[in-house]
Amino acid sequence: MASRFPFATFTSAIGLVLGVSACEGDNTLNTQTIAPPVTSCSAGQAEILVQDGFLEDLCGCAEGDAVVYNQPQPLTCTISSSTTVFFLFAGSELSHQILSVGTPFFVSSPLWDPSNSTTTNSTFAYQFMVPGTYEFKDAINPAMTGSIVVQ
Repeated sequence: MASRFPFATFTSAIGLVLGVSACEGDNTLNTQTIAPPVTSCSAGQAEILVQDGFLEDLCGCAEGDAVVYNQPQPLTCTISSSTTVFFLFAGSELSHQILSVGTPFFVSSPLWDPSNSTTTNSTFAYQFMVPGTYEFKDAINPAMTGSIVVQ
């Protein structure tokens, strides 16, 4: 499935030329972090950045845009029913995989391995249709957790 990000179609984190200067407020990212620009989501979508040691709500969640959740603080993203959430794997040195845990559940993402130059799974999208709280964790770094709250 092709990515529906308004700012680009991602096929590899290596191809990203990005900066963190667009972020407002206190930026606690280390100098090795490459973060995508904070953009406005289209109606019916939300974007979550998955990086080494933290998750970031880029846009589309009711909690606000550009909210960083450093582990072990869990991310919470509240959305409306029928919203598509895009998990963006970018700027990481470690592999990541978003695993749905608990009930209700959603389809887990494929493993993203930044050391594999043939990896094309730099985004994972799932459309949440049924209200509920969907919990997830990173399979590689289980201290990175979150919840998608569908209203």
